[in-house]
Amino acid sequence: MPELGFLSLLIFLLPFVISALLLDQLPDPDDGDESERTHREPMDRAHRISFLKRFLVPLAMLFFAYIFLTAYRDFRDNYGVEIFTELGYGEKPGIFSMSEICVAFGVLVPLALLFLIRDNFIGLLAAFSLMLFGALSLGVSTLLHVRGAISGLSWMILVGIGSYLAYVPYGTILFDRMIAQTQVIGTAVFAIYVADALGYTGSVAVLLFKDLVVGDATRLDFFRSFTYLLSFGSAGLILVSAALILRGGMTRDRSA
Repeated sequence: MPELGFLSLLIFLLPFVISALLLDQLPDPDDGDESERTHREPMDRAHRISFLKRFLVPLAMLFFAYIFLTAYRDFRDNYGVEIFTELGYGEKPGIFSMSEICVAFGVLVPLALLFLIRDNFIGLLAAFSLMLFGALSLGVSTLLHVRGAISGLSWMILVGIGSYLAYVPYGTILFDRMIAQTQVIGTAVFAIYVADALGYTGSVAVLLFKDLVVGDATRLDFFRSFTYLLSFGSAGLILVSAALILRGGMTRDRSA
């Protein structure tokens, strides 16, 4: 109903305006900020090309993982009701909201703790570790569910937490820490924009693949198979890219 959409807009409008005004009051970075997170400059064409060339292999791996993480997140969100129905929760209309509340708190707390780390190398290592843990937990929780060790609700909560632990750092702390550690000239926004552009393209591709290529598979069966593929594939990509980036950062520090 259009009226409900308008009311939802009004509910979020005031907090949005207040948050925007508070954000506008943030001071510019001082010397202490720049000493911790390095000096940031706008990236022109030459800086963007240099950034991509310097981190070509690890960034390609991270972007490839992000494509499927975005597609997985969208599939789970878009077809969560259908998946819960196939799991036997069709008569519990509030089950999806309850699961997402658990996911929100399960993701918010560990990500918030990452911001307490001052050292950039440790912070970047912690971010990669959290992403790797999230990716691996997808496969482990799915295996436990298939074997009957956990319920469908627990499984949906765990894969939600795992997928967001691997997904959210891309848009928050990962590239910021990477730039701070390597002291490359640039901003995290460029890498985030590239990742998002690729991610949503992949999301559309996965939906088309499900409907056009494996249309006979149920949403639940496709989601399980997708979870296994994403878990071990993204874990491998994240692990190798982390090793390449962290090794480069350690080399730079020792030569400084």
